[in-house]
Amino acid sequence: MVRSVRRGLLARTRILQFIERAGRASVVDISAAVGLSPSTVRYHLKNMAREGVVKRLAGAGRWYVCPVEQEKLTAYE
Repeated sequence: MVRSVRRGLLARTRILQFIERAGRASVVDISAAVGLSPSTVRYHLKNMAREGVVKRLAGAGRWYVCPVEQEKLTAYE
């Protein structure tokens, strides 16, 4: 259990770091950059969106880190 939680946090950290560097990114871009399957990336993005850490641009299929919610990022560091 602890190992899977740790792996999940590591995956989210890598996803967030990539989005921060890219500005905005698609699931396919994120997947290729961080070495996770698109379905795994989508799973983490949906959970982080629920937490208010990332948002999806309507119709564009791109995700970005919410600037007003930067303090939530510390949970992944």
